[in-house]
Amino acid sequence: DISSRKIRSDFNMISSIKDYIPKIAIVGIESSGKSTLVKELSNRLNDIEVVDEYGRIYCEANTNISNHINHEDSLVGEDFINIALGHNRMVISAHRKALARNSKLVLCDTEHVVTSRFLSYYDEYKNEKLYLENMSRSQHYDLIIYLEPLELELDGTRLEYNEKERDEHNYKLKTMIKN
Repeated sequence: DISSRKIRSDFNMISSIKDYIPKIAIVGIESSGKSTLVKELSNRLNDIEVVDEYGRIYCEANTNISNHINHEDSLVGEDFINIALGHNRMVISAHRKALARNSKLVLCDTEHVVTSRFLSYYDEYKNEKLYLENMSRSQHYDLIIYLEPLELELDGTRLEYNEKERDEHNYKLKTMIKN
């Protein structure tokens, strides 16, 4: 007889259920500490698989990022779809690795709602927005941890906002995550 109380009290019992690997997503707007937290957790925890932020990987591989304005202007709707699909491939790969290595957790640096929020800055990509919204609804995470923004750290890959725009972006992303 297995009860939810028993499962919560014994994490190893959860891990013993075939093919069940919990997935946790760390989300928030730019400069909220997502990548830093994921890196720190991966350094401290054993038996986890990490999914890095694919949007950053994609942009660094496919665009000339001399500054974020050029970087953002160079993205088109198809790029956002490719970012979401690449993220999916990385999550699937991490899950397979977790199964093969008996890892206890898949930890993701961001997820589709964040990608969808960035796409919302572009009015012309209505079909891509709909596609990403559907992808967002179909993904499943056992836990989503939302990080509030920290001081904006301009590293050449981030949007520059004033404080009001940043607060609005944060509010809209939180609303999207809740829905």
